Amino acid sequence: IKSGIARVFFYIDKSEMILLHGLVKKTQKTPDRDLKLAQKRKKEYEKNG
Repeated sequence: IKSGIARVFFYIDKSEMILLHGLVKKTQKTPDRDLKLAQKRKKEYEKNG
């Protein structure tokens, strides 16, 4: 396992936790590409279920 800060993006839909993306990062800042990927997956989930 890499050392660093683990981050998992998720949201709650009714009573379910929807996991969108996870990463291990070495700095405090979360890369924009990871944020955009999580946002894209959330939109896809909301559209398709």
